[in-house]
Amino acid sequence: MLRTMLVFFAVALLLIGFLQSANATAPCHLNRNEIAKLLRDEYSEIPVSLGLLNNGNLFEIFASDTGTFTMVMTFNNNKISCVMGGGVGWHRLPKKNSGKKT
Repeated sequence: MLRTMLVFFAVALLLIGFLQSANATAPCHLNRNEIAKLLRDEYSEIPVSLGLLNNGNLFEIFASDTGTFTMVMTFNNNKISCVMGGGVGWHRLPKKNSGKKT
């Protein structure tokens, strides 16, 4: 649980930094499906994580097996998606057993 909270906190901090610098430069003219197709076709990136923000916007991370990744925000009010940032070196963390019996 603590590790999950730390990961979400780290992503939130990164998002704040990208939002501040990306507002003027982020491509925001495609819908989510167009961006997903572009990322899949050009970079072999697929959605690996997503979350719904309190304001209804969708935040997703697309990543490839080679470690490239892209952060995408889809705005609830107009369904337009923006590339918020991206990079290299994405690592998928192994799922940990919570220790609870199901």
